[in-house]
Amino acid sequence: MAKGSSCARTMAIYRKLGYTVEKVEYWCGFSRKRKDFLGIIDVIAFNDSIIIGVQDTTWGQVSVRRKKILASPLAWEWLQSPHRTIEIIGHKEPDKSVGRHRWEHKVIPITQEDFKNGRPDEK
Repeated sequence: MAKGSSCARTMAIYRKLGYTVEKVEYWCGFSRKRKDFLGIIDVIAFNDSIIIGVQDTTWGQVSVRRKKILASPLAWEWLQSPHRTIEIIGHKEPDKSVGRHRWEHKVIPITQEDFKNGRPDEK
């Protein structure tokens, strides 16, 4: 498993699953903030049949990221293609005091069905 950043761990996980992976989040020097692709995607993973927009975060922030994605009209638009999906991957640091020595992760898929009222309004 990749050491270092959460994004590096995410990319290693998807590569191990056989996807081609590219980081699409970038640092904006003008605003001094990180910018996600479409405001919601840090990594794109794809193969010959599917494109996954991945939101990378910590274990404890998964529900916050899910809420952010479900409020995004661009996320809804992304999911209109049957060849695109969105996943949130949350990482949890090893807790060696209880015998855990490896990073854990959970993947939460976001589907069209998660958008209860259809396309969210622009803010």
